[in-house]
Amino acid sequence: MVKRTLVARFAYELMKNDPTFLIYSAQNVRGNFSPYIHQQLLLWRLSVINPVRVLIGDEIGLGKTIEAILTIHRLRERGAKRFLALVPKILKEQWLEELRKFFPETEIFSLKKENLEIYCRDNAPEGIYVISIDTAKKDRNSRLIKRVKWDAIIVDEAHNLGSDSQRDKFVRSLETEHKIFLSATPHRGDSKRYLRLLKHLNDGIKESEEFDNSSFYIKTHKFSIEGQRIS
Repeated sequence: MVKRTLVARFAYELMKNDPTFLIYSAQNVRGNFSPYIHQQLLLWRLSVINPVRVLIGDEIGLGKTIEAILTIHRLRERGAKRFLALVPKILKEQWLEELRKFFPETEIFSLKKENLEIYCRDNAPEGIYVISIDTAKKDRNSRLIKRVKWDAIIVDEAHNLGSDSQRDKFVRSLETEHKIFLSATPHRGDSKRYLRLLKHLNDGIKESEEFDNSSFYIKTHKFSIEGQRIS
């Protein structure tokens, strides 16, 4: 009996902490989800980083949305309760659909200007909130959104940040522990804008930063050249 209990406990801890098991359990929920190896590697990397502040720059079709959703799953296990997803208006329904597939027992809120006053308050319900970033950035709406203590924010199409735009100023004004940025084209040939984008995730980044040196990669990856994590 003791041996069986130990085996069951080991299996439980493995399924809880191993990203591979997490991905395949998500596959069972979603049905037609085919996980990639790079998604497992990402979750392994993020499992030893706290807080999670990451720019996922995979190409189109490699599952950035799924990676963000799986990261949300891990953060919820760590105790995060309120998530804000800032997405392009055209992608909002897609995000809501995917989140409802992966989190059937979690409250998923579709925010719009008509209901911000209801949901965005000090004691906002736990769950995942999705809103168009262009709706969120407007002055009245942004003030309401900032009333909530967000544990994590997710920004899709994050390459639209990094300038002096209203979007950028709004995202920068949000106080949160975890940040997950997604973009298939994070650099776009503008090094200064790219560095300003990274500064959202790491205040130590400077616009005068030079690429392709160990100092830059330590700051942006939190790992040294030898692969040891920098505390």
